[in-house]
Amino acid sequence: MQHQLQQLRDSYSQAEEAKSALIKEHEGELRESRNAINQLREQYRTSQESHTRTLRQIQRSHVPKDEMENYRQQVDREAEMALKEKIQDVNHALVQDAAMREATSAHERLLFEKNLQRLQQQVVDLKRTKQQQLLLNNNSGRW
Repeated sequence: MQHQLQQLRDSYSQAEEAKSALIKEHEGELRESRNAINQLREQYRTSQESHTRTLRQIQRSHVPKDEMENYRQQVDREAEMALKEKIQDVNHALVQDAAMREATSAHERLLFEKNLQRLQQQVVDLKRTKQQQLLLNNNSGRW
């Protein structure tokens, strides 16, 4: 029983190590995604500054207000779409990370419950065997 308990501890330890490895892997991916979002934000800010300069030049050239407004709206839509796309990628990565953590946790619980049931059954079997031995000893003493 001690051996089986040690096996259970070893299994649990291995599951914890696997879980830690998965978490570290996903943390790295999340960090990369956050860095990518920050880079996109910086690109968006830089792009806005560039477009602001372009708009000022357009204003100086007496471009009609409607044309300038259309240009501004187009630039804003493009930047917003790029940012939304990257956010969707990050959200997808977060969902995958949560699913992996949940699956790992469920697997660990299942292993633990199986081992616990097995150990409980062994305890019941050992008690039954001990009771039978006691009965045999008591019966053999009476003869």
